[in-house]
Amino acid sequence: MIYLDNAATTAVKQEILDTYNELNRSFFANPSSPHRLGKEVDVLLLQAKKNILSTFNLNNHRVIFTSGATEANNMFLKGAYLNYKNRGNKIVTSAGEHPSVRATLYQLAKHFEAEIVEIPLLSTGEVDLDKLKKAIDKNTIICSLIAVNNETGAINDIEEVAVFLKSFPKCLFHVDATQAVGKVELSYQNVDAFTFSAHKLGGVKGSGALIVKKHIKLVSLLSGGTQEEGYRAGTPNVAANIVLAKTLRLAIDDQKRNEEIIKAVFGKMMSFLQSFNRVKLNSTSLGSPYIVNFSLLDRKASVIVEALSNKDINVGTLSACSSRLDKLSPTILSMSNDESLASNTIRVSFSNETKLEEVDEFITELKNVLSEVKYG
Repeated sequence: MIYLDNAATTAVKQEILDTYNELNRSFFANPSSPHRLGKEVDVLLLQAKKNILSTFNLNNHRVIFTSGATEANNMFLKGAYLNYKNRGNKIVTSAGEHPSVRATLYQLAKHFEAEIVEIPLLSTGEVDLDKLKKAIDKNTIICSLIAVNNETGAINDIEEVAVFLKSFPKCLFHVDATQAVGKVELSYQNVDAFTFSAHKLGGVKGSGALIVKKHIKLVSLLSGGTQEEGYRAGTPNVAANIVLAKTLRLAIDDQKRNEEIIKAVFGKMMSFLQSFNRVKLNSTSLGSPYIVNFSLLDRKASVIVEALSNKDINVGTLSACSSRLDKLSPTILSMSNDESLASNTIRVSFSNETKLEEVDEFITELKNVLSEVKYG
């Protein structure tokens, strides 16, 4: 079996799974309970938050545990907009956002009168920074931008945007860092809020966090108890939350060590696709080496992906969160203005466990299925 869909999710690291199982066995109490075991669990949760902030080298932020980046994106965008909409109603974002951001903003526009300004992408996949800067004004209360595009791996200049937004103190800067954390070197010091998920880092599914500056207040989406400072009522997933700190630490510690492996498989894949005249390459060598995206020119991507799957080679098409709903990739459409390219994308994505021989086999089988499958 060859797995090249790590941008959708990764296999859980054995070390993480062992710790998670042990925590479930030994520290199962409700941290809100007044007894000794409950208090011990509460202490572990607080220490996990401190460890996460320490790993990111942050002093002015706080951690809110969530079920993943989708919930965290919803929590911040809806919570911040509803709390600060007296300042203005404009939100500036890009055409390359993850569905959890895009759909959230559409909902705010439909039901809460938010003005959403979507900035187009350059042909290389990054947001057009000149147009983004021109769109931000005194009525803008949120700028939401993905750090690393989940389809193409294009890297946005988060630091430049953060510096620019210092001139607009009423505008909060939100970053979806799901494909960046543990993979691409970025500083989050000047970011007001960012999100990530454990399962992109070899962690357990159903675990993630919103990291937000301490002074920022949100309208709670889940009412009930006072868990997570009142922002996420309900008994927490204790083991997943505690082990998130370890998942993050291991990912950051391994980031440098993984570079040689990742650059080798990325380079081999890019070299092949650059010389293969049956595809249009949508990723660039300047993007994240964990993701390569291309469009088929003479075959239907969904058919080819299924044919590869039948050969036990697993790759993706659109974002895993949208592939069953959308026929076109908004990211590729904005980059190319070409519906045929946007409807026929394939994404291959790597982990430190990806081997060069697996890339070789993918290349061989891709050529084979393109020859075997008839289309048009």
